[in-house]
Amino acid sequence: MQVVDCHSHFFAYSFFRALAEESPQPGDVHEKLARVSRAKGLDLPDADPLLHWERWRAELDDKGVDHLVTFASLPPEIPEIARVLVAAEGRVSGVAIANPKLPGCAEKVRELLTNQGYSGVLPTIRTGQYAHQTEDRFATLAFQEVSGAFVLDQYHISLSITNKSADTVQTISITMILYDAEGRVTGFRREMLDTNRRMAPGETMALTLKVIPQGANTVAFDAFAEGIVLR
Repeated sequence: MQVVDCHSHFFAYSFFRALAEESPQPGDVHEKLARVSRAKGLDLPDADPLLHWERWRAELDDKGVDHLVTFASLPPEIPEIARVLVAAEGRVSGVAIANPKLPGCAEKVRELLTNQGYSGVLPTIRTGQYAHQTEDRFATLAFQEVSGAFVLDQYHISLSITNKSADTVQTISITMILYDAEGRVTGFRREMLDTNRRMAPGETMALTLKVIPQGANTVAFDAFAEGIVLR
């Protein structure tokens, strides 16, 4: 039986570099990346995508995965993954992204599928941008009675959130990150509550959420909740 990972993101160095270039944080690209790497314990990939592929290959071998389908997350990754597709000798299927609203999209897609080794292209219209003045549009919700424990193979997080702002909030989201004893990330989940659910000032809501760890030895977690201020 062949084991195929049907959805992964390659996350080449160019992906992180592109985010750093757009970030409004102070410093040049290298300073921004170094600061985030230290603060979050990220082991950034090598700038050479073929060396990053060797890291991927070692993980696939270790986990018994025979084939990988990987997506380009941002346009700068597309030519780098094309190099990986050649080096992987059939072990990787690549999916690129293309904006159908841009001129020449059809020709670009044809080139990716015909000459660059890609197996598919995902239509993507990028609308995201770094948010500014978020304190005027978002309210941070306070946590109370937070606890976490394993139930079988899932990590259950029980918590209550309180809207301590002066405004009613909606579109409430909760982000949960799992860690091992050395502070490395072992799992992640972002839960969006019912978009019609609102929280009045002072209101409290109790929840139990489940996260499936992607790494071993989960011992701790962190959580963050926010909602859009209803004007």
